[in-house]
Amino acid sequence: MLGTIALAQTLAPETPFACKRSALTAADRNRHFNELGPGLRGLVKSARELPDGYEFQFPADPATFRMAAEWAAGEHLCCPFFDIDLRQERETGALWMRLSGRPGVKQFIEADLGEWIGRSQREPASLRLSPSQVLDAWIANVENEVVSAAAALPEDKFQFAPTGGGFHGVRTFSGQISHLAANNYEVGARILGEKPPHGEHGEEAPDTVRTKAQIMEYLKGSFAYLHRGMAAITEGTLTEPIPGVTGTWQRTRLGLAIDAVAHSSNHYGQMVEYLRMNGVIPPASR
Repeated sequence: MLGTIALAQTLAPETPFACKRSALTAADRNRHFNELGPGLRGLVKSARELPDGYEFQFPADPATFRMAAEWAAGEHLCCPFFDIDLRQERETGALWMRLSGRPGVKQFIEADLGEWIGRSQREPASLRLSPSQVLDAWIANVENEVVSAAAALPEDKFQFAPTGGGFHGVRTFSGQISHLAANNYEVGARILGEKPPHGEHGEEAPDTVRTKAQIMEYLKGSFAYLHRGMAAITEGTLTEPIPGVTGTWQRTRLGLAIDAVAHSSNHYGQMVEYLRMNGVIPPASR
């Protein structure tokens, strides 16, 4: 008897690779395809390619676990050719859903759940950004904002500084820019292992940088120097301590790159206030 059952199971036809929506009631279909599926798609944190399918990582919270379990139950009805494993790692570990099966299932997953897999799984490694490229993009972003804001104020107002309220003793508009640029040069020098190009010290620009044209040239040069620094960063040197650099997170090239972006963004915010006080709309806000 057992042998007959085993033979019948062996000879049973395999389910075709097609989603049988009629296996769910109308209400369940709406829940499965219009609520659970899109909801889980937006929660996928990463995808692992397997020889016979894919494994998807989700946030490890009870609500997501219940959603994933409900989706898996419905998916088993309409796509019974899937092997579905829902795995919660111990303690604060990740929640994983594994979809696999016989030959052909992996291709079905790629066609039906391509958005779950994500672009990172399908892009060639040559299109992925290195840490150096990511940091350089951040430098370029703040550079665009700072340089355009600096150019927006007429030269006859470059020495403007607010005096009312708690603004007494603050830097002038030109002083904000020169200070910002000097820090860029010092940070770039530390990353490159060089001396600051113009002898910058204490985040102060040389006395020869005075006119708007000189300040703008100095500012643009400081960002060009930072780009040089970003290009020199590799994964191996990203978090390697830099001899002679004090502080906590600034001691690494990653920390210094973050410092350059954060410091420039801080002074950009002050520049924006100065522009508005003079009736100038910051270019980024136009």
